[in-house]
Parts: sequence; C-alpha cells; structure tokens
Amino acid sequence: GDSANVSISISDISSENIKDKGGDMLRARVTANGSWASIMKTLIGIENMPYAVLVNDLRISTGGGDVSVPTKSSTNRWSISLTVRVLANK
Repeated sequence: GDSANVSISISDISSENIKDKGGDMLRARVTANGSWASIMKTLIGIENMPYAVLVNDLRISTGGGDVSVPTKSSTNRWSISLTVRVLANK
C-alpha cells in the first residue's frame, strides 16, 4: 500500500483444502484506489508475489473525469478490484 501510494483493502477471506496439491488455497478479495500508475504497480506486485498466485475477476474503473489513455501524470482516481487465490502449502 504505502510503497505504491495506494489505498488497499482485503475482504472475503476464505480457505479451501486442495488435497492433490498438499495444502490450502487461500482466497481474498482485494480492492485498491489511487492513480493509474499506483494501481498498476499494485497489480504487478500481486502478480509477482513469491507464491503460486491466481488472479480472477479483475476490474479496473475510474472515479470520473476524462477516461482517455492514462499517463504517469494522470490525476484521475482509479479503482481496481480482483480475487486473489494463493496456494499455502502445509
């Protein structure tokens, strides 16, 4: 959150035993708000976690204003929401 200059919340946390994988699959809903660059940095960080990570139901939206091609200097507020599934080995 702080390193990406973005507000992050995590909700709907659950786990599912995956017997053939030898562990649990943890699932969480992640939402983040910030500039275009900030939410992209957050998404890249999630995708590059040092775990087996699956990202599902990815949605990106803007809080209003011009929805033209975003740039690093864009001042629009953006939101991202996604479901993350992580294999947690026992």
